[in-house]
Amino acid sequence: MNSDLLNYVGLTLTMLGFPFAYLLYHRQKKNRRLSYYVHQNVALFRSGLLEHDFELRYKNTPIREFVRSTRITVVNSSSFDISASDTETPITICLEAGSRWLNVATVHKSESLDVDFEVQNEAIQLDFGLIKKMEFVTIEGIFAHPEKSATTPRFSCRIKNIDRMDSLNEYWLGIE
Repeated sequence: MNSDLLNYVGLTLTMLGFPFAYLLYHRQKKNRRLSYYVHQNVALFRSGLLEHDFELRYKNTPIREFVRSTRITVVNSSSFDISASDTETPITICLEAGSRWLNVATVHKSESLDVDFEVQNEAIQLDFGLIKKMEFVTIEGIFAHPEKSATTPRFSCRIKNIDRMDSLNEYWLGIE
């Protein structure tokens, strides 16, 4: 009789464990994303200044467009590491058509993270050898765009097991 009770308890615990394991599996499976946060995206000059007494130059070339500064953090918020072999199209930060990056620099990153970037007119491609889960990189960039209205960079990538890129908030990043 005692062994029947132990068998019953064991069977009950096993049956309760399957739904729990199933939920954990699906929760883990759902965390297949990279995240980004745009810290700032501000105009460096108001349009009136550029139209009158100022001339803005970059590398001795006059700039007639509106100039903005942005600071962006990209985080591997997925539940797994991502290697270069998993990447078909690297993380790309795109501007609107007609805009162009003037200068980009890495300002902060995870200690062991190696990151390179290639700047093309409207896009920055971030290339990582290996980006472990929760590793990050913060870049600052200055870009020119033809309109007065604010423009926000767009993010894209094609990486194995990554479904999407999501925007983060200050709380998640620990920014006060």
